[in-house]
Amino acid sequence: MKILLDTNFIITAVKDRLHFFEQLEEIYGFPEILIPKQVIDEIEKIRDNEGKRVDKEASELALHILKNKKFSTIQLDKKEVDAGIIAFCLDNPAVLIATLDKELREKILKKSPSTKFLVIKQRSKIQEMWLKNFINLFLPLNIVN
Repeated sequence: MKILLDTNFIITAVKDRLHFFEQLEEIYGFPEILIPKQVIDEIEKIRDNEGKRVDKEASELALHILKNKKFSTIQLDKKEVDAGIIAFCLDNPAVLIATLDKELREKILKKSPSTKFLVIKQRSKIQEMWLKNFINLFLPLNIVN
C-alpha cells in the first residue's frame, strides 16, 4: 500500500496533534509513505515566510517530524504541486492520496474516478474516502418538488 501525503494534510495533522504516521501504520500495516519534494519545499516556504505564527510553528514541527520518520521522497513531473499530484494519480491509480484540499480531490476524481483519498475527520482520525463519498460532484442538482 502506497500513500501520498499533501502539504495541507501534513500541516493540519500537526496542528491537530494527530500522530499521522502511527495512525497510518495502525490502519494499513506498514504502508509506503510518499512525500513529493515539492510538498517538503512548500512546508519549508511556510516556515520561512511571514504569515500566521501557528502555521509557521506547525510547519517547523512538521519538518522535525519528517526528519525522524521513514518515507520516500518523490519528484513530481509538474512544477505546480497540485498539477503534479493529479498527473501522479493518473500514472499510479492504486496510490491513496492524503489531502484535505477539496478542489484538488474534485480535479483528481474527474480524471481518475477510482482514486481513493485519506482525510482527517473530527480533528482526530484518518478516514478513507472514495467516489461514493463524492458522488454529488458528478450528478446535476435537479431537485423536483
